[in-house]
Amino acid sequence: MRKFFFCTTALLIASGAPILALAASGPPLPGEPALVVSYPWGIPADQAVAAAGLSEIAPLSAPMGALTALEREEDAHLLKRLGVWLVIDGRKVSVLCGI
Repeated sequence: MRKFFFCTTALLIASGAPILALAASGPPLPGEPALVVSYPWGIPADQAVAAAGLSEIAPLSAPMGALTALEREEDAHLLKRLGVWLVIDGRKVSVLCGI
């Protein structure tokens, strides 16, 4: 039982480490791409981007994510006030995904 607990914990830490590193990196800079991730029960990411007066970069968005470019430093805080979960630096996400 102890081995199962150890293996499960190690798997969860290894799979969550990239997301934690991205979330801890701080908000993206103005003019840079940003990945907006919403809660499953909250406002969709594309609607939050539109409500903040921003536009999406990519033509398609994921159900809980949208790629946008922040125009001002306050845009990341505005998106969080609108109910999104994370606003992550899009350049770091592209490096992580190998794009």
